[in-house]
Amino acid sequence: MIFGGSLGADKINSTVIGMLDRIVRDGKISLLFGTGDRNYDAVMNKISNEGIALNDDVKVVPYIDNMADCMAAADVVVSRSGAITVSEIAALGKPSVLIPSPNVVRNHQEQNAREFEKNGAAVVITETDLTSDALYEKIMSMINAPSLLGNMSCNLKKLARVDALEKIYDLMIKMSEEK
Repeated sequence: MIFGGSLGADKINSTVIGMLDRIVRDGKISLLFGTGDRNYDAVMNKISNEGIALNDDVKVVPYIDNMADCMAAADVVVSRSGAITVSEIAALGKPSVLIPSPNVVRNHQEQNAREFEKNGAAVVITETDLTSDALYEKIMSMINAPSLLGNMSCNLKKLARVDALEKIYDLMIKMSEEK
């Protein structure tokens, strides 16, 4: 599963287009690729113009409406590393390749990604290092190493905070009692 957020990400989209032909020819993986609403037509035109013939194992969509279901079904998630996205990845224990956006305040996406990487929970590729070959090879090396995926999943579960709602509620109750 690859997506660049609800709006999409041009660099991720162009990188994925660059590896689609290889994915189709190799037939080793199934891919759900979310382009972002504003980029879908341009991505599909580029795929067509480059003569890439998609098959049933590659699904390109403008927006992923059922993110939780799709992410739960994925073996590897490739995405940006915003707070909500990495929280979902951690809660689901999904091994990932994180590509932090360089266009965010205080570089927080790279900080999120590096924290996951430091804990053995994800792999990071910066936009400056992002190429079709690099991404394809990283995905395939992960898929071909089930023990690595298992370790990443366990490490993600340690980072996950699935009780945030309860903690916020408890804090609000405590604060109201103090007044």
